[in-house]
Amino acid sequence: MIEKHWQDLMQVALSIHSGRISSATLLRKLGSSSRKNKLYFAAQALGNVVRTGFLLEWIGSRELRQEVTSNTNKTESYNGFAKFFSFGGDVIAVNEPDEQQSACATTILWRRP
Repeated sequence: MIEKHWQDLMQVALSIHSGRISSATLLRKLGSSSRKNKLYFAAQALGNVVRTGFLLEWIGSRELRQEVTSNTNKTESYNGFAKFFSFGGDVIAVNEPDEQQSACATTILWRRP
């Protein structure tokens, strides 16, 4: 499947690289289009090959496992820190000042004894 559609896969990669199509647009089109799309299956097969290659490298490299674990722990620590200091917590979910003000006012009213 990959060999048969290699030319198409490379054309898509070059289109993304040159900016003619965004990767998000491509993923949206492939995800919402018919599952009969041969390019979809070729890209899925290529992804499986890449993932398998990474897993084999992961199994064989202690240094890689330590590096990934270390970076994952740093990211999780940062996320916890950011959540601790975030104003409004999960209450403010949109970047609209009027909505944020309304959400804060509602939260303050709910927390009053």
